Amino acid sequence: MAASEETASSQSGSTMEQARGQLQEMTGKARSQASSGLESQLDQRSTQTGEQIRSIGEAFGRLGEELRHQGSDRPAQLADQVASRVRSFGEYFERTDGRTILRDAEDFGRRQPWVVAVGGLVAGLFASRVIKASSPNGSTRDRSTSTDITKQSALTETSEFTPAERVSGGV
Repeated sequence: MAASEETASSQSGSTMEQARGQLQEMTGKARSQASSGLESQLDQRSTQTGEQIRSIGEAFGRLGEELRHQGSDRPAQLADQVASRVRSFGEYFERTDGRTILRDAEDFGRRQPWVVAVGGLVAGLFASRVIKASSPNGSTRDRSTSTDITKQSALTETSEFTPAERVSGGV
C-alpha cells in the first residue's frame, strides 16, 4: 500500500509541475503580447507627436522668413534657431522607437532629477489652473458672490438704514 501511495503522490506532483509549466508559458505569452501591443502603440504615438512637433518647427521657420522680409533680422534669426531645434526634436520622435524614447527619458531623469521635479510641479500647477478655470463654479464667481453676501449682511445689520433699506441692501 505504501508503493501505491508513493505512485499517487509522484503522479500528483508531476501533474502540478505540468500545470505550473503551462501557466508560466501562458503568462509569458500574454506578457509578450501586451508588451508588443504597447510598444506598437507607443511607436505610432511618438511618430504622430514627432510630425506635429516638426510642423510647429516649420511654422517657426515661416515666421523667421516673414520677419526677414519685414527687415527684422535679429528676431528672424531667433525664430530660425527655434525652428531648427524644434524640427530636430520632432525628427527625433519620428525616427526613434518607443522603447528608446522611454530609455532616453529615464536616463535624463536620472541625470537631471530637479528638472523633472520642477517640470512635474509646473505641469501640476498648469493642470490645476485648467481644471479650476473649466469648472462650472469658477473661483471668481464664488468669491464675488460670497463678497456680495457679506456686504449685504453687513448692511442689514447696521442701524443706519430703515427696514425698507435693509431689505433692498442699503439702496
